[in-house]
Amino acid sequence: MKLSKTGKKLKYFLLLLMLCMTQSACTFLKKARPSVLVIAVEGLGFEDITCSNVNADQIKGGFEAFCNEAVRFSHAYSPSPMSVPSLASLLTAKYPREHKVYANGSYYLKSGLQTLGEVAFYQNFATSFFSGGPPVFRKSGFHQGFQHFDDRIRPNLKSLYRPVSENFKRFTTWLDSLTGSQSFFSMIYLPDVQFEQTPTTNKLGVVRESSPQAQLQEIDESIADLVSDLKRRKKWDKTHVVLVGLNSRIESPRIGELAQVNIFSDRTHVALFIKPARKTRDGPFNWKVDRNVSLVDVGVTLFEILEGRPYRPVSSQLEIVSLLDVLQGPEATWKENRPIMVSSHWPVWTGIGSPRMSIRKGHLLYVFDKPIKIYNTLTDRLESSPIPESESRFTELKVSLDKIIPTEDKKKYSGLTSNFERKVRVTKGLWGRRDVSFPALEELEFLTELDPKDYQLAAWSARQALRDNNWEQLLKMGRMYKNKLWSYVGRRNLSLRVQPFKKGCNKYFSSRESIEVPRLRECDDLLFIALLNWVYANPADVDLFRERFLRQFESYMLGLKIYELNYVNELNWDLPLEQPTEPNLTELYLRLPENSRYMKIVARRVLRNFH
Repeated sequence: MKLSKTGKKLKYFLLLLMLCMTQSACTFLKKARPSVLVIAVEGLGFEDITCSNVNADQIKGGFEAFCNEAVRFSHAYSPSPMSVPSLASLLTAKYPREHKVYANGSYYLKSGLQTLGEVAFYQNFATSFFSGGPPVFRKSGFHQGFQHFDDRIRPNLKSLYRPVSENFKRFTTWLDSLTGSQSFFSMIYLPDVQFEQTPTTNKLGVVRESSPQAQLQEIDESIADLVSDLKRRKKWDKTHVVLVGLNSRIESPRIGELAQVNIFSDRTHVALFIKPARKTRDGPFNWKVDRNVSLVDVGVTLFEILEGRPYRPVSSQLEIVSLLDVLQGPEATWKENRPIMVSSHWPVWTGIGSPRMSIRKGHLLYVFDKPIKIYNTLTDRLESSPIPESESRFTELKVSLDKIIPTEDKKKYSGLTSNFERKVRVTKGLWGRRDVSFPALEELEFLTELDPKDYQLAAWSARQALRDNNWEQLLKMGRMYKNKLWSYVGRRNLSLRVQPFKKGCNKYFSSRESIEVPRLRECDDLLFIALLNWVYANPADVDLFRERFLRQFESYMLGLKIYELNYVNELNWDLPLEQPTEPNLTELYLRLPENSRYMKIVARRVLRNFH
């Protein structure tokens, strides 16, 4: 029997329905749900984005696009001054003491914890995560639930991270791989602000001054391009987009504080914008919410968006709220004095102290230090003058706030030693942006004399003397620390008499009478042996050994640069604190006067990209 046109349509519909019952193709019969995109930025503080009253057709930067089309949270706080614990809180809607990811290394999300990535995957969202570099990597356990997790970074001496534009390009390339109108949940981590020495250029190709502000300008322009691209794809209006800082840069450091242990506003008050999915006719959602929120609350909100139902965290001892209501209207319904916790386990992670806790309750900041401090942020915006203990309200406030912190966390933080803080700070002048107002070399020399038992300070002083051709200083450090190689290289460059070495690796500094490269049992420094292979090579083999050494030396210098930038970023990465240390045999050998021709090649091929 021949089917009518209506019968044929019914037949095809029944076939498609049967296919849905046996496969996951049912999503074709459902209305596509709004997608979710989270852009998490290292060092993006609240004051980094100043929203001005501009019209939509005047928008130039990406930040302004969020000012015009998103809800702005003026009092958003990260639960930790470190990015990995903060991102873990966003992914799990839990505070660090619950998800146990306390720092940027050595901790990871356990598989038993449900994450946004897993919820999105089970709700049939296509999922992806793009990390531009340290400290956010797969080892933190963030890959759970993400079908595509891209943290593959190939660092080199020119760039140690994946810049924002490349991160966004990988995201849009992944978008192109999706079929039809499939909904997605994606997170993009931008580490760019940590790499202030890496030059950036504007759209005209003009190189900006190397600074955190220049990196933020690059992020701003790249976000503008991403917004335009999503609008062109007709995905902007169909996507919930979150722009959030994981911590804030500190322009004026506090005395006695380092960034990773700073639980005050200048480190934890972050930028937060949420652009809800909407229909074009709905108009922009560009109001401001002035009540305190945590990134933990953002996690709850995203759970509700992805699951399509209310999310009730069961383990938290602190009240956590969803922000969905204020995405529909500017009136916040949660308590104004709801306590929010900020904590840092950086001292425990690095082995130099106990954890640090604080509670923010309305306009009060309770810092659980030794001694305890309470700040009234209404009258003390910089949080620099605690309420005197002699005031009657101090005891009353202390009793009410003290109940919030659990007993197991009541190990009062007593601070860092002043020498350690100054040691970290001096590296910014040595290896970060050179600040002419801060005499880094003089400060390093002072610290070395102040704490002569800290051999790392002496090693840095020797390394800096080598870079600056300051042979008198290198000789001085060699004498002080009885380092014969430092003294030897200093004396040779000052044309002073030297005592030759007779054994081990060191004997190759004194004489070239023997052209036999040392064996491992005599000298176990493989990089130095590679250099000697080049120096002593037959003419036919010079090119081979030169290139082999340069590759190994570049790898060594790359590691050294990473160690140095870890200190410049105030020990933000999962690296040993004892690195960097003194110059190695290869660096010292290359600075002998007779090796100047080798040094010129190394400088041209490798060292020109070092700083």
